[in-house]
Amino acid sequence: MLNDPFNRNRIPSDFSREGRIALLAEAFRALMRGELPSREACLFMAGGGLSWLREGGDIARDYWRVSAPRGSHRKPEVLAREVVDSLIDDERQNSQCARD
Repeated sequence: MLNDPFNRNRIPSDFSREGRIALLAEAFRALMRGELPSREACLFMAGGGLSWLREGGDIARDYWRVSAPRGSHRKPEVLAREVVDSLIDDERQNSQCARD
């Protein structure tokens, strides 16, 4: 759970499976650029990672809960590809708007 400015707990804006994958993609992309991800992405990624280090198990299934349901072809890597493609498109549009 995240805290709002008044220190009340709140759930992330999109906590669907796709939303969780988007948070991870955002976090990993920011870290690869040497930047910090959003607070929401940091807390989600780090919370799952620390729990996994303490307890063990399958990080994708047990902590981040991004594994595909049984029989689904929408595996995390497929959804992540879609998310990253969308992020790249957004970054291109933002950089083009900044140049105009």
